[in-house]
Amino acid sequence: MNNLIKQLAEKAGDDWGSTLQSDKEFLKKFAELVVWECVESLAEVDDNYMAVFQSHLLDHFGMNK
Repeated sequence: MNNLIKQLAEKAGDDWGSTLQSDKEFLKKFAELVVWECVESLAEVDDNYMAVFQSHLLDHFGMNK
């Protein structure tokens, strides 16, 4: 997951090579917490309805239009 965190941080505009180690640790922990929120939100969704899941996940993060 470290490489994915680095890629996402860079995609968000972070200069990973210049980022302090303490900030990298924060970003890693933050990403883990976001993933756990996603996993926990799955308990509220019926496995048979992917569209419902997608909408639910977007709603969960306040991103649904």
